[in-house]
Amino acid sequence: CKEINPSRVLMLKSDYGVSHNFMKGLELIDASTVEQFIFTAPTANAKEFVEKPEIMEYLTRQEFVPSDKITWYFGSDYEDSLGTHEFRYLKDVWHGDPEDLGIALRNHAKPTDPRVRFVAHSVRSDFNCHYFDGKTFSEIDFQGSNPERTWNLSFWGIQAAQRIQNIPFVDTPGAFVVHLFHSIVGPNREDPREDDNKTVQGQRY
Repeated sequence: CKEINPSRVLMLKSDYGVSHNFMKGLELIDASTVEQFIFTAPTANAKEFVEKPEIMEYLTRQEFVPSDKITWYFGSDYEDSLGTHEFRYLKDVWHGDPEDLGIALRNHAKPTDPRVRFVAHSVRSDFNCHYFDGKTFSEIDFQGSNPERTWNLSFWGIQAAQRIQNIPFVDTPGAFVVHLFHSIVGPNREDPREDDNKTVQGQRY
């Protein structure tokens, strides 16, 4: 990371789709006076039976919707993670179980409910899609992570930036992502996803 010196870094993954207003949200960050920051896009995980046309339609939503008739909300690591209608700093780090912040918003008891088509969360120190300034990118500390597992690098680095380096996390309206379901078994991993809710055949996400 220290070998390059960009002013901004957008970290996307090939198994994600970005919302219709995604770039408009990033423009609001660029127009602000913030010098160091990390923006982690709120995420909705599409279940395995959700086809591309429905995912594309979901991405046209004007903003991230944590919970509705087809969306189950997992939770967050910030108490003030929701309700964004303008650029702002996230200030209230939640040190408890992220699911405790999601319970009150859920329309269904479990994410495996067949009526649920997307499982959403706004965990910011997660391994999904990020936007940050070049200084923060160059100084991310990956010590303790497994370099053979790219998701581990992203997750560990973002966690360290939040909890150890105290880089401010920000939020911006309209920008969210949808994760497309796929198997994670491969050359670097022999086991499927560890969360029992994610392994129910027909309802995986």
